[in-house]
Amino acid sequence: MHSTGRNVFQDERGSWSFARVALALVVVDILVFCWWVVIHGLTVANAVWAILSTMLTGLLTWAVGPRLAAYVAPAIGSTAQSLAQAIIPKIPPTEPTKADDERGA
Repeated sequence: MHSTGRNVFQDERGSWSFARVALALVVVDILVFCWWVVIHGLTVANAVWAILSTMLTGLLTWAVGPRLAAYVAPAIGSTAQSLAQAIIPKIPPTEPTKADDERGA
C-alpha cells in the first residue's frame, strides 16, 4: 500500500485541520469521562450528556461537512435523479392546439 505521507489530521492539501484535531481531542475526552463515570459509579445529569453530545455533533459536522458536500451530495443527487426517471412515467409532449391559445383568438 502506497503512503502519501499524510495522516488523518491533514486535509486534502496536506495542511493540518483544526476541526479534525479538535474532534479527536473531544472524542478522547468523552471516552475518558465515560470511563471515569462507570468506574466510580457516578450519576451524571442529563444536561451534561446533552452538552457533550452537542459538542461532538458540532465538531463532527465541522470536520465532515465539506467532504460530505463535495463528494456525497452529488452522488445522492444523481441517485435521486435516476430513481425519479425510473419511477415517473415519461409523458410525451403534446403539440399546442388552438384550444391552448390564451389570447382568446
